[in-house]
Amino acid sequence: MKHSSVSDFRESMKVLLKYGVPRVPGEFVLFAYNLVPLSICAHKFGLVETSYLSASITINNLITPFFSFAGIVLLPIASKVSVNKKYDDLSEKVKNLGIIYLFVGVLGVVFVNIFGTSLIKIVLSESYLSALNIIRIMVLSVIPYSIYLLLRNPIDGLSIFPYNTISLSITFAITCIMMFLSSSILQCVWAFFFGYVILACLSFFFWKLVKNEDKNKQDRD
Repeated sequence: MKHSSVSDFRESMKVLLKYGVPRVPGEFVLFAYNLVPLSICAHKFGLVETSYLSASITINNLITPFFSFAGIVLLPIASKVSVNKKYDDLSEKVKNLGIIYLFVGVLGVVFVNIFGTSLIKIVLSESYLSALNIIRIMVLSVIPYSIYLLLRNPIDGLSIFPYNTISLSITFAITCIMMFLSSSILQCVWAFFFGYVILACLSFFFWKLVKNEDKNKQDRD
């Protein structure tokens, strides 16, 4: 601030607003990603089934914070890539973290499937043991969701366009439609899972897109 002119400050604020404002809707969608489907489930199948679905989401939330924390590391790295053009270095880091993410995700799925009963008793209560099959299906979504959590920060670091907001909005709409058309609670759970698969596929597509776009732009410059 001491060494910047008013015009420089205004230009910086314009860039920040251009970068940040389009991403705000994505945060609202991410917040509603669990809330709205639970509301749909409550209206269609009642509070008991909804509580089972909520319990399965709670178990998933025990695993996913690891992916969110580790993914933050890639954001400043991706931002620097636009300056130093070390795309191979970024790709290598994403690849290595991706292997770790998949390993941890699969490990979490196996752990819940083996020790699901004990985990439910510790985290929730014995009254939720009826939700074990639902929890075992829902935990599968940890794997595709980890891919989204891995790629969202590199995507934001390379592009000012809110690709993650687009991915979340499309996936959210499809998931809600599938859940609305579901005829059982198990179908709702599978709708959740396939929604996360779509989110992972979109994230991977946009990751490849922004990396190639930024690299081609740098080559032209």
